[in-house]
Amino acid sequence: RDGAEPAAAEDGRAAARVRAAGVALHVLDVSPSIREPRTTLALTRTLRRLRPHILHASAGEGMFHGALAGNLAAVPRIILEEVGMPGRGRAGRLTFAALYRTVDAVVSVSGAVQDLLLRTEWLPPDRARMIHNCAQPMFFAPVRRTWSVEGRPFRFFTAGRLVPQKNLAFLLNVFAELVTKEGVDAELIIAGDGPLAAELGEKVRSLGLDQRVHFLGFRSDIPALLDEHDAFVFPAGYGEGCSNALVEAMARATPLISSSSPGNPEVAGELGDEWVLSHTDGPAWTRAMARLATMDPVARQAHGIAGRAI
Repeated sequence: RDGAEPAAAEDGRAAARVRAAGVALHVLDVSPSIREPRTTLALTRTLRRLRPHILHASAGEGMFHGALAGNLAAVPRIILEEVGMPGRGRAGRLTFAALYRTVDAVVSVSGAVQDLLLRTEWLPPDRARMIHNCAQPMFFAPVRRTWSVEGRPFRFFTAGRLVPQKNLAFLLNVFAELVTKEGVDAELIIAGDGPLAAELGEKVRSLGLDQRVHFLGFRSDIPALLDEHDAFVFPAGYGEGCSNALVEAMARATPLISSSSPGNPEVAGELGDEWVLSHTDGPAWTRAMARLATMDPVARQAHGIAGRAI
């Protein structure tokens, strides 16, 4: 994936990096939609030609087509990976329950995801595996952060796809309360791209935050961006399984506030309930962001280092 579109649809930003690493990459010119049978057929033909020993398919569309095509092509081992909290209807749950019985393992990225699959999609326990996401080694390099914010606005940062699940419209409302009613001198910087870019930009203008909210677009220098900003905010909604963005921010010792959406407490819960909040509780988020922005630098540094230790 390139952060927005499944790789089955078209070359993405990740494609060049994969090829530069000397890895053969086959991009199928098909829609990833579950309702598109031609995708399963195209993948089956590709697998029969390549004859892989192991097929690994991730996320709903990939899992669906991967399980069907892998079985049709007689791939010896098929591993599925659910990266979020699926919200499939009964027909979808029954479909995936049947697919799970045709594969060797189904990996969940958090206990919350695995529990949901076991309870609502009837995942056979003997096929269930759980592996949390982890940050790449570069995120664990020595931290060179400036903890003092004297003489400038406090800089909040967030990163991710600009999609409804990330709950950024909520964050903009909270940030507006923070700077207009609480009087906190702060900026909000958002890295990422996606279908809500224009809508979120218009919301910033309607809230009068043009000088305080900045969109960076797609960025690949996230470790450096985390070091440049004072805090990370992650208000994502229910669908989060185990957020890479959250794990990476903690690895960089970035002080943070996270939503309590299902997988997030498994990552950040040890920081305490005052930093892991409901993704719908605006006043709580406003208070927490104001507290972080006005906190003594030594206490804020301790908060960040605690996340890195976790």
